[in-house]
Amino acid sequence: MKYLWLLWAGLWRKPVRTCLLLLSVANAFLLFGLLEGFAGGVAAAQSRVDATLLVTGNRMGLAQPLPVAYAERIRSLPGVVKVSPLVSLQGSYQDPSNPVRAFAIDSVQMGFGPTFHIAPAQLARFNATRSGAIVSEELARTYGWAVGDRVPINSRLWTNRDGTAIWPVDIVGTYRSENALLVGAMLLQYDYLDAGRSRGRGMVNSLLVRIGDPADADRVAVGIDAAFANAAPETKTSSQQQIARDTVKSIGDVGVIVRGVTAAVFFALLLSVGAVMLQAGRERRTEIGVLKALGFKRHVILGLFLGEAVLTCGLAAAPGLLLASVLLPIVGRAMKLPMVQGESALAIGMLLALAIGLATGLPPAAAAVRLRAVTALSGR
Repeated sequence: MKYLWLLWAGLWRKPVRTCLLLLSVANAFLLFGLLEGFAGGVAAAQSRVDATLLVTGNRMGLAQPLPVAYAERIRSLPGVVKVSPLVSLQGSYQDPSNPVRAFAIDSVQMGFGPTFHIAPAQLARFNATRSGAIVSEELARTYGWAVGDRVPINSRLWTNRDGTAIWPVDIVGTYRSENALLVGAMLLQYDYLDAGRSRGRGMVNSLLVRIGDPADADRVAVGIDAAFANAAPETKTSSQQQIARDTVKSIGDVGVIVRGVTAAVFFALLLSVGAVMLQAGRERRTEIGVLKALGFKRHVILGLFLGEAVLTCGLAAAPGLLLASVLLPIVGRAMKLPMVQGESALAIGMLLALAIGLATGLPPAAAAVRLRAVTALSGR
């Protein structure tokens, strides 16, 4: 500790250069924290998918409809607990630029899983109200809706019998859900939509199949598709976990992408910090000579150079990681991902800062230790 003042003075020998260096290191660790939070958010979203929910759609694609009558056949298969129709409205509120992810379901047959949170009284009211709707807390905040409001939803897909595409619904409750399908969504009664639409009655986009045991997901999915192997149309059933994995794979291996970007950033940081440290070592040859002439030991000089590099990286990495932890929840809400920086990311970040400091400080420190006092003081 008695050399800390000397280390601090050396760090601020060139204030402008030091500030720019601290800023570049902080930016690198800010990016590291955000990327780690994104990767963790994707992993968390996959882990929170409802493992007891399967999605059965038309084998030709979700854009092609299925008969709702398939639900009765599926409900009779072993392992199936409930089956609910799902119809997308592709809705908007007041203006087409205000989208609403609205889905018509059978509220009783939906069988909401453990990732769905709603007051029991509000769920009972939803089940009993034909024109009722429940909305996610995020969607309610976005448009300022409250329980008891009657709001018009404009559908791009379905017109009602009076020839308009406006579907008035009564908001009877709000919910929270970690299920990606239901985050930021509105749910209304399938019977209300089906009885009121001018075309497509009895057809659905997909069927939501609730099973009793997550371990049976693959077996039940195969059984459903086998039951309609010769039907028109045929079905394709996937678990929500499989859909989540396929969605992530469609954008690439997130872990590999994050590690690749992080490696590139830190490699560039290693070069830039290393170059600054080497330049600082060359500029201080005379100071090194004076220290050696005054009797400073080799290990002290080595410690001063290494300590300066480690202190530089540590001082910049800490605020960069802390800023990332502050920004992650904001970014997560915008991306609808549970992006939170874990304690392991903070620890790994500080270890990386230590490693970069040691790696960039070692070359100038070794050169300073080898430098002879007479050579340094002679100006050669």
